[in-house]
Amino acid sequence: MAADGLPVISHYDTFYGTLRLTRCSDPACNIRTSTAVDSPGDVGKFNSIAIGREGLPVVSYFQDTTNHLKVVHCARVG
Repeated sequence: MAADGLPVISHYDTFYGTLRLTRCSDPACNIRTSTAVDSPGDVGKFNSIAIGREGLPVVSYFQDTTNHLKVVHCARVG
């Protein structure tokens, strides 16, 4: 959960091969906004998310095209 108490989800978009971050606008996640965090290429597999002390997501993930583990600290959510 982000600092505002609402869910934040990192996931791999298999259609586009991108890492996406989804921010829910309500606790049940009925309303949500999804944003590409990293692209192009086959990025975002095996992702893991944590919330930093300032309440923003930190996501680690695998970039298949370069065979690298990457980490992104999101400046804002949604």
